[in-house]
Amino acid sequence: MVGATLGQVQAGRVANVCPPGLVPGEAESTADMLLAVLCDWLASERVRLAQSLLAEYAAEQRDVLKRQGFRYLAELLYLVSDLQTPSPDLADRRLRFVQYRPDIAERLAAVVEQTYQGTLDCPAISGVQAIEDVLASYRASGVFRPKWWLIVTDDRRDIGCLLLADHPNKGNVELVYMGLVPEARGYGWGLEIVRHAQRIARLAGRRRLVAAVDAANEPALRVYAQAGFGVWDSRSAFVRVFP
Repeated sequence: MVGATLGQVQAGRVANVCPPGLVPGEAESTADMLLAVLCDWLASERVRLAQSLLAEYAAEQRDVLKRQGFRYLAELLYLVSDLQTPSPDLADRRLRFVQYRPDIAERLAAVVEQTYQGTLDCPAISGVQAIEDVLASYRASGVFRPKWWLIVTDDRRDIGCLLLADHPNKGNVELVYMGLVPEARGYGWGLEIVRHAQRIARLAGRRRLVAAVDAANEPALRVYAQAGFGVWDSRSAFVRVFP
């Protein structure tokens, strides 16, 4: 045994890739061969998007990923809100949150798709996946609770969405995705949406609300900072898009 790599195919035609590891002294060409074979297999499984998340010091792994068609996407910051520390509530709640039901699935999909227009969160892969695959991928994160998938409205129109996943064994709720349609941005509604997510997680008895965000998405980072989130880790995201 001189090396190994791992690919995990997930819902939504997405795969997580662990770059090749080699025993000391093994030629780097072995890593290229391993990853090439893995990518051929992922393509045969109809994967659309493969992703690999690397620590800052993983220079050799970055190089082999690039040689096999992966490109740098973004620096992802992992954020956490300690729900045991009381946070101020918003006295003026201007938004309504409509819980997911099967009969409004198309309505939710339409809202999520609209929020990707002009997004600052990993914009390089916006539109790469079909919306059905995107939602299947979101749904596979943690424990899916339909009442935690929400369409955000201002009483007149749908302006955004909030999708949460439960991780009860870890005491976490994950903010899988939140977004606003372009015409609803700039009004401070992001903070109210995040506060609502914190309320849900706290009422569920969870200890933390966690999220991941593109380090280049400054408006989102400001909202999370206002809501009391802190950074606990980071990873460099590399992706390969398959035909």
